[in-house]
This record gives sequence, C-alpha cells and structure tokens, in this order.
Amino acid sequence: MWHGKVRLHGRRVCGYCGARWLRHDIIRHASELTSACFDTTVDCHACGRRMPLKLQALRIRDDAMGCEPVFGLSLALAEPVMPGKSVWAYNRAHLAELKVYIAAQLRERRQAGSASYFSRLPTWIKSARNRAKVMKAIAKIERGMAVASHSPAVLSASLCAACRG
Repeated sequence: MWHGKVRLHGRRVCGYCGARWLRHDIIRHASELTSACFDTTVDCHACGRRMPLKLQALRIRDDAMGCEPVFGLSLALAEPVMPGKSVWAYNRAHLAELKVYIAAQLRERRQAGSASYFSRLPTWIKSARNRAKVMKAIAKIERGMAVASHSPAVLSASLCAACRG
C-alpha cells in the first residue's frame, strides 16, 4: 500500500458536444483518499454541461528528500544539502559507497554507458563545487546513525537478542 503523495488524474471527451479533453487533476496524500475521491464531475468548457469523470491514482515519488520506491515512505537516512536538494541513502552500505564516490578526486568509469548507479546521480552531487556540502551532509547522516545505534531502545533490543541466542 502506497503511503506517499498521489496525483488523481482523469480526462474524457464531452458526451454532449464532443469537445476534447475535459480534464481534472488534484494531488492528495494517500491517507486522505476514499472511494469517493475517484468519482467526480467536470464542466465542459464548450457547452457548459456537467459530465461524470473517473479518476486514476498515480504515485508521486518525492525524490528531493528521498522516497522509498515501494511504499512511498520517506527515508530516515536523508539530509538537505541545498534548498530543494538532499542526499539520501537506503542503508549503511549505500551511504558508504556514496561517500567513497563523492570523496574520490579522480572517478574512473569501469562500466560502459549509464549502467552504473553513479552515472545516474544528479550532476549537482557529482560536481566538485558541491563536494564539501555533500560530504558534510553525509557526515551528518553518519552521526545520526551512530547516535541511533547507541540509543537505549536499540541497545536493549540487541541485549535481549543476545540473551536469547
């Protein structure tokens, strides 16, 4: 089940005058959706008649702050770098690989074309001009992970698991 933002979109031809396209677009959070959201009416701009319209839900991924691709949940390992731009990672290994790549002074291509993860990174992340800002954000994420791994709840859970093992 998707937990992020959803774009409700519908279009149709007017059934009375044949005017093309009667459209309706709205953006909602998935938690706000009910079955009534998918049936609406739209006024024809040519003849003024009101026509029923079925809406389809399309997932909206918020890649600016990191969005988990299956459920649309925001990622815990995310840190803003500049307005509208952030660094995010799925897990520790992903963050470590990103850190090594960003810190490298010379980046050699080992695969052809756009087959690698790094070739698909946004240009602003790969830019030497933003290297210090990106590395600072990665360091902040790492500090947050270190604090979280030493929190009492995490420690007590790991101790309980050790006692059971």
